[in-house]
Amino acid sequence: MTPDEALAALRGLDGAALDALVRDWRGAIAIEERCTLAAGLWASGETPARIAAAKLLTQARIAGDAEVWDLVMDWAAEAEGPVAQAVARAGERRLAADPSRLVDLAELIDQAAPEARRTALAMTLPFAKMAFPKEDDLAAREMILDWAAMLWATRATRPAAEAWVAALARHDAERAERWRAAREEDRAAAREASQPKPKDPPPVSED
Repeated sequence: MTPDEALAALRGLDGAALDALVRDWRGAIAIEERCTLAAGLWASGETPARIAAAKLLTQARIAGDAEVWDLVMDWAAEAEGPVAQAVARAGERRLAADPSRLVDLAELIDQAAPEARRTALAMTLPFAKMAFPKEDDLAAREMILDWAAMLWATRATRPAAEAWVAALARHDAERAERWRAAREEDRAAAREASQPKPKDPPPVSED
C-alpha cells in the first residue's frame, strides 16, 4: 500500500472507524513497511493521517524497533493537539520496551517548544502508574518528577506536570504530596522575589 492509497482510504474517517482501519493495517503489514507507510502519512501534514501514522506504530512488542522510536521522536518534536496524544501513546510503548530511552526524552524536555515538552512527559506516564515499581523504576520516576517540576514552572506546560503527579498520587500519594509541597515553596519564593525591595535609608549627615 502506498501513502496515497492510505490517504484516500482515511479521508472522511475519524474516531472508531479510523482506529478499526489502522488496526487492520497493523495486523496485515510488516513493521518495515509500516514505518515507510507511517512516514508517508505523516509527511502529508493532514491531522487524520498523522494520527493514523502514530497508531500504525502503537504496539507493545516490536522486534527491532529502533526505526519506530526514531520516527516517534521526530514527530514528538512537532506534534500538536490530538496528534501529540497519539504520538505520546506510541512513545509509551517504545519507552516501556527500552527505558534507557529516557535519555532521548531528556532532550525534548529541554526544548523551548511547550507542546514537545508535554508530549515527552506524557510518554513517561506509565512510570507514574506503577503499583510496584522496582529500584530502577523509582530512580526513573525521580528524574521524571524533576522534569515535571521544570514544566510546572511554565504556565503553558504546568497542567501537564500536574496531571502526571495526579496519576502518581493514585499509587504513591506521599511522594506526590511532597512534590506538590515543593512547588508551593517555589511559588512562595517567586512571590517574595517579585516584591519590591525596601530602599536603603539615606545616609545620615554628620554636620
